[in-house]
Amino acid sequence: MLLSPVDLQILVRLRDGLTQAQIGNDLGIEQPAVSKSIRAAEARLGLPLVHTNRRRLALTSVGHELARAGTNVLMQLQSVDDIVASLRAGTSGHTRLIASSTPGTYLLPSLIAEFLQQHTEAYIDIEVVSMVNLWDAYVSGGYDIAFTPRVAFAGNVRVEPAYVDPVRFFTARSHRLAGRPGVSLADLRDEHLVGKFAEAYWGHVYFDLHQRGNTFAKTIELSTSEAVKRTVASGVGIGMLFASSLQAEIARGDLVALNVAEPSYDQTYFFVLPAVGAKPLAEVLRDFLKARWGPIKGL
Repeated sequence: MLLSPVDLQILVRLRDGLTQAQIGNDLGIEQPAVSKSIRAAEARLGLPLVHTNRRRLALTSVGHELARAGTNVLMQLQSVDDIVASLRAGTSGHTRLIASSTPGTYLLPSLIAEFLQQHTEAYIDIEVVSMVNLWDAYVSGGYDIAFTPRVAFAGNVRVEPAYVDPVRFFTARSHRLAGRPGVSLADLRDEHLVGKFAEAYWGHVYFDLHQRGNTFAKTIELSTSEAVKRTVASGVGIGMLFASSLQAEIARGDLVALNVAEPSYDQTYFFVLPAVGAKPLAEVLRDFLKARWGPIKGL
């Protein structure tokens, strides 16, 4: 580079009528260093940049041309500095987030949309994967933050609790148990239980229910939360899912949560970030989500 940013700043200030002393004061350098910088730049360029006019340095026509170009360059450099400052502050940039299916489908999208409305220069990609593949995908995929239930965390990562999602039993609003102030598991023994029992977590819950002596007329195993909800909404049995996946349907009145006190089950979700070198935007996003949820508690 034939002209440094300092050279350009000197030329621009000379064009604006500043003296060498004023320029040195602006740039935090001694006055002789200003003259030295100009002479060195002339030597590199092989072009005259200044001349003496009434005992003051003034720009030549070449100097004026370079000062005009330098103004644009310095503005661009300032914009780069502004971008760096916003990246450091976590108000802009690009963050990749990976999440398991329930929070990635039902909980995070609306919150991410709210975050992006407040941080208009931020970009966030969300990938939703099954629990079976999540950790390998996070480790190998270059993601900035993971949102996951507890797994065998490995590597140089920082793990922080995010929120607890309780399990809810629910049914159609036309069901005989809908609206009861309290329901025991004994009330469900003649019912069809609908859920995703092939998944490890739900298989564990179902096994625990049986270990406690709770039985059901029949179980209906489905592969997705949406299939479970639609089956139950059609009037078939009692469903069992995480509370976050039921919020919309319960708010509309399509489904009714049953007040089953015991036993209770829940799933704790965690933020996972690099132990060192986490992106500031990922940290800001983490703080935003934690502020929305407050202390760890059920939804």
